[in-house]
Amino acid sequence: MRRNKTKKPIWLYAVGAAVFFAAVTFFIMMGHYFYKFDHASAAENEIHLAETADQIAAHTRSIISDAKTSLRLAAIAVSAMDDPETAQRYLARVKEKMGLAYIGCAGTDGVFHPVGDMADKDISSEAYFHDALYGNTVATGFSREILEDRAVSGVVLATPLYDKSQKPGGVLAAMLDIEQLQNVLDVQNFNGNGCAYVIDAKGELVLHSKSMAYNNFFVLLQNVTFADGYSYEKAYGDIISGRRDMTLYHDLGTEQYAYYCSLGLNGWTVINIVAKDVMAASTSMLIKDMAFLSAIPLLVFAALTALAAVGFGLSDGRRRTAELKFAFLANMSHELRAPMYAMIDVDELLLRGDLPPEQRDYLKVMDRSGKNLMGIISDILNFSKIESEEFPLVEAPYSMRTLITDLTAMTVVEIGEKPILFFADVGRRLPEELIGDVDRVKQIAFNLLSNAVKFTQKGFIILRLRAAQEDGLIKLEISVEDTGIGIKKQEVEQLLANFSRLDAHHAHNVRGAGLTISKKLAVKMGGDLTVKNVYGDGVIFAATVYQKRCGEKIICKRGWPEDKWMAIYEPSGVMRRCYKRTLLRFKVPHTIYKDLTEFLEDMKVEEFSYVLAEKEVLAQLPRRAEGKPCQYIRLAGQNEYTLESEILKRQVIYPPLFCLQFQSLLQAAEAPALCEKTYPLTAGKRFPNARILLIDDNERDLEATAALLEPYGMQLDRVTGGARAIDKVKESHYDLIFMGLMPPGMNGVETLAHIRGLPGGEKTPVVLLTANAAQEARQTFEKAGADAFLAKPVDVREMDGVLRKYLI
Repeated sequence: MRRNKTKKPIWLYAVGAAVFFAAVTFFIMMGHYFYKFDHASAAENEIHLAETADQIAAHTRSIISDAKTSLRLAAIAVSAMDDPETAQRYLARVKEKMGLAYIGCAGTDGVFHPVGDMADKDISSEAYFHDALYGNTVATGFSREILEDRAVSGVVLATPLYDKSQKPGGVLAAMLDIEQLQNVLDVQNFNGNGCAYVIDAKGELVLHSKSMAYNNFFVLLQNVTFADGYSYEKAYGDIISGRRDMTLYHDLGTEQYAYYCSLGLNGWTVINIVAKDVMAASTSMLIKDMAFLSAIPLLVFAALTALAAVGFGLSDGRRRTAELKFAFLANMSHELRAPMYAMIDVDELLLRGDLPPEQRDYLKVMDRSGKNLMGIISDILNFSKIESEEFPLVEAPYSMRTLITDLTAMTVVEIGEKPILFFADVGRRLPEELIGDVDRVKQIAFNLLSNAVKFTQKGFIILRLRAAQEDGLIKLEISVEDTGIGIKKQEVEQLLANFSRLDAHHAHNVRGAGLTISKKLAVKMGGDLTVKNVYGDGVIFAATVYQKRCGEKIICKRGWPEDKWMAIYEPSGVMRRCYKRTLLRFKVPHTIYKDLTEFLEDMKVEEFSYVLAEKEVLAQLPRRAEGKPCQYIRLAGQNEYTLESEILKRQVIYPPLFCLQFQSLLQAAEAPALCEKTYPLTAGKRFPNARILLIDDNERDLEATAALLEPYGMQLDRVTGGARAIDKVKESHYDLIFMGLMPPGMNGVETLAHIRGLPGGEKTPVVLLTANAAQEARQTFEKAGADAFLAKPVDVREMDGVLRKYLI
């Protein structure tokens, strides 16, 4: 008897069909995902090339800018020297310290007299000579010259030499050897597989990390085959016009990406070149792995695999982004802080000398501005911590008067020669002292002020500070009004988003990063950041933060006597309005003049308790009769003195700080202290028997550190590189070792580990001198055995404390 075959259930076919359909769908989705991932990866690689190019450009500009500044300082010193031999010796030291190919002076006849054995030459036809005679400090493009014993290439720098009448009477010129710029290309570019170049406006190579088939980049582009969508004409036009973009071409059987952007100096352009295969290597590997997983034909597993793949891609992207961010922060910390370290240390050394009061004032402003800039750099490098809510607030009592004075000093320095008037407007309820994180409050305010200076070309900037009691706390409002270009209404929200950029059609500067940090800090302190503006006619940024009260004193007290009448002559309408609002707020009887003739006439018949005007105007007033109560008070120019000048006594009012100073007139005493006192080195302790080893990655930093230690009279040994340091520790016993973070040849961790493994090395205190602000870097060295850290630039008081801790 024939048996019937068992029929398979219909649902089994349905499941099979579903699995097959799911598999096909899955493959299609995966293919689409790979396509999108490939394009996203290409975009990410382009961003990486752009960041590398920007680092090279910024580093190159910084080196040349530092060299120009050093040459200006040298010119000031030479102009003050009467003895030619002394000037020659000084310039010889400058040449050696800056690594110059040559340096020398030329008179107005254009005959250049170099230092050393180099022959004189005529530079009267050179453009840089004439630019310097007009008072400018300039840097030329790439130049090649034949000296008596060698050929040199580099950048020619020139700056004016001033005669006793402060007019340009000659030129100080020097060549910065191109080798001083070569290390800017030592940026890790796709694990060393990329090439970096700097070319001039003609396409000639100025700097290169690897050899190129041609010495002219434009010639190279003329001899390659471009991929679809790219062309020689577009690349050439972009480079000549200073635009940035990327091109793809075939050269000797290899597809190459070339990213280019303007360096912003001398018409130079940064070129980054990397093979397409290198950029796509990581993407290809991931695609192969995902294709293997997609072969599994089960619906559920395929769905789970897809979800897992998407999740893995997202988490892996975040991890890679975090790693790149940390590497970027660590690198930028060193690159930004290291040159600042040298500048501030040199400033500290200059302040130890016997200087004229005016020069000492300038150096104090440079020291204050440099240290504030260091704080801003550190905070920007810690932006990720602000985002993750891990950025701590350090609360302590602080003086509002000092805060306002610091902000004024920094802002006036930033304004420089711009025709901008600055005024600090203080509310009558503002406390004398508050409790909070003064560095964060200062950063918020200075970011707003710096943004205002950047986008204001003329007019005024007003800093307003107001305070109100709210729920047991002080609501502090910091607002900055300017007469800059303003902001479009639709761009206000975008402005305060993370690292947003506004339309650069009106300005090449970037709005966003500093303001974003300010907003996040304000929110962290319970407040916010808002914007009020009229596009094309200025803007007002207002930040609010909540602070704790410290005492009941307020900065400005009301109670000016009715019989004390004040007269002010002020030609500026902006300053008249500022003075008037302040005097009305504190009920001060006053008359403000805008017409000089009317002012001088009234001074003959009217009797005032105080008369405020500029020095030249006061000189036209009659001498005060004996016993007459009127006091003549000079209004100093905004750029006439630094805020730390000892000249600003009670007979002088500094207009930006009028709110803080005018009440001191009532007590007939000196104006309140405008800045914190400077703290000298503690009591001159010397350690003549102490042996100290200094390790760093360059002679410049070693020289700066040694100069800071010189007053202690110690025995100093200096070495560059980890291997030489280890040999020194083997040969001699040291009481203390100061080591930079990244000596060449052997990194700091390896060097420290070797020292700790030597006999006696495990007990020698090692202090890290680090310009790396990343906390992770410090933790690494702590695990390796570092005893203490000193941040670059080194604070002399902190170094003094370290020496006393380990040597006494």
